[in-house]
Amino acid sequence: MTAPLTAPLRARRKRRAAVAEAPSDDALISSPDEVAALADSIRAHGAMGLDTEFITERTYRPRLALVQVSTPDGDRIIDPLAPGEPDAPIWECMADPAVTTVVHAHQQETRFCIERAGRPPSNLFDVQLAAAFAGHRYPIGYSALVAAELRRNSAESQSRTEWTRRPLSPAQIRYASDDVHWLLPLHRKLSRRLADDGRLDWLEEETGTVVAATAANGAGEPRWRKIGGAGKLAPRSLAALRELSEWRDREAARADLPLKRIARDDILAAVAAALPGSLDDLMRIRGAADMPRRHRVPFLEAVARARELPERELPERIRANRPPSSAKALHRFLEAVLESACADHGVDAGLAANAADLNELIAARLKPREAGREPRLLSGWRRDVCGLQLCEAIDGRVALRIGDPRAASPLVAGPAATA
Repeated sequence: MTAPLTAPLRARRKRRAAVAEAPSDDALISSPDEVAALADSIRAHGAMGLDTEFITERTYRPRLALVQVSTPDGDRIIDPLAPGEPDAPIWECMADPAVTTVVHAHQQETRFCIERAGRPPSNLFDVQLAAAFAGHRYPIGYSALVAAELRRNSAESQSRTEWTRRPLSPAQIRYASDDVHWLLPLHRKLSRRLADDGRLDWLEEETGTVVAATAANGAGEPRWRKIGGAGKLAPRSLAALRELSEWRDREAARADLPLKRIARDDILAAVAAALPGSLDDLMRIRGAADMPRRHRVPFLEAVARARELPERELPERIRANRPPSSAKALHRFLEAVLESACADHGVDAGLAANAADLNELIAARLKPREAGREPRLLSGWRRDVCGLQLCEAIDGRVALRIGDPRAASPLVAGPAATA
């Protein structure tokens, strides 16, 4: 009789078997004809799982290194670095309203789709967003979601790997394949649950909002206005910050380098505040001496352009929507009400609102004449899940009590007692 295997021996044999069965680098599809055939298969099925691997540290825009696709026929990995842009048909599938594209945290895949197909995705199902509407925390990682919903373990992380280097190792291939393998099973399970709970409309609304914001890519708010310290600058310094930021963006695009490799945000803000008129003035600014010599003249030229602008062409000062002085205490109270309201609906509070959302609601409720757009918490699914109750709390009609002190959300919101 053969002796039973011990647990450590079973684990070692399983690992060896996994390595032996792992796909090799020739598992990568590099032929446009093969990818076109895969796209036909995707359209026939009407769905695909999609994931990507990319590098962000060295280039102006993320560099796509792998495209992973799953269909009911199996998982395939496409090499977008091969000649002929073999990945192009996949992005056309993502933009096709007849294809459901299942992703996890889709923002970067959405950007690739816009860049390569010329339009945003049409029919997305983001399992990370779906999970938040199904009682999971937000944002939940892919491995944690697979373990919680499917009781499966994902391959060991290769997230810091060099994805642009060829050939890829068996571990890299296995990780890349595993990253897309469970998307369709997750879609089947989560979509049924959200349909039963009547929440597919919530998911569609939230996905559309995120896709629109990703597609806009900050178009409604110039990058320079988001630089730290911009809110403290006078109009002429703001003009200098704008000129410096736009020059940095052009230079980063030309050199294909990350913005911070050209100049850090804090350097731009410091130079804009000082408005140096000479190289000697520029070198007196902390950190300016560290910038490449070739950047010093363009910096001074950008500041000179701002100095020469007539007053009427200067940007307005950035007016922060400051909540009233009582907002800090209100914010703490509303956080508890938010947790309670979201727990009642099985929605993660981290998806429903952030600190800025709560401050926006407080300011709009207490200073309605100064309010701009309608607070995000009073539109769409957020209004019904938590927005109306938060308004009642600000109006003094909600009280908190301790429910189950051992629960994840121990505080329970309810009607306040009337005198």
